[in-house]
Amino acid sequence: MSPFGLMEIAAYSIAMSRSYILVHKIIKKIPIRGDIRVTAIEVVIIICLLLAGGFIEHLLIESMSSSGSEI
Repeated sequence: MSPFGLMEIAAYSIAMSRSYILVHKIIKKIPIRGDIRVTAIEVVIIICLLLAGGFIEHLLIESMSSSGSEI
């Protein structure tokens, strides 16, 4: 597994777990006001992980294409 793949799996795992928590609270009619800050922090973490993973993947593809290697 590539490093950017691991970063994407971590980001998607965080997103899915937070989505489950929010949907569960909405269905049970539990207020989600207290989760807004935590959710915002997790969204920032997810965005950073996906951007970093995309940047690393781009650099890997560029380095492979400039060295003449085939994917």
